[in-house]
Amino acid sequence: MIVITYTVIVCLILLVTKMRFGSFFRLNSLFTVIWCTTGSLSSMGLFDLFAPSLIIHLYCICILIIFNLVYLILSNNITKISTETSVEEQYPLNKQKLCFIFLLNALSWIFMAKFVRRSIELIAYGGLKYLRLFSYDPNMELGTTAELTIVQAIVEPVFTATILITVIYTIKNRRNFYLTFMSLID
Repeated sequence: MIVITYTVIVCLILLVTKMRFGSFFRLNSLFTVIWCTTGSLSSMGLFDLFAPSLIIHLYCICILIIFNLVYLILSNNITKISTETSVEEQYPLNKQKLCFIFLLNALSWIFMAKFVRRSIELIAYGGLKYLRLFSYDPNMELGTTAELTIVQAIVEPVFTATILITVIYTIKNRRNFYLTFMSLID
């Protein structure tokens, strides 16, 4: 029932966003899809994910509805705010910067390969619950404290920055195949 509710919310928000802005790709639709997907997966309890109570799902649904209403009401004011120069003019994404982003992502992927392989083994053996036990304890052989710190302090911010840059360029209708590809892998 919760999965159906989240699916209906996504469909309605995407429909309203398309009617209002002429495009599915807006911040509210991205936010809604992410939260509804996560809520649906957690409600099913797949891979030993913690299944939250119904009250938690109701809070999430209320927050989604309120966020989208506020976004749709204030979106005209948000889009009318203009700055002297846009993000693209201040920070253009030329080939050198794209190569640098790709290099950082490639190095991060290489560094993460060990963790991904070990994580897949742990998930196959005992599910996500088992992986959670290993990920927060350096004595459990997922990685040393230094390696886990590098992942948290360097690798995750690289992935997050790449995804955010991709979202900004997608919303501005300046899609870049390489950025999208890197974000999907991240």
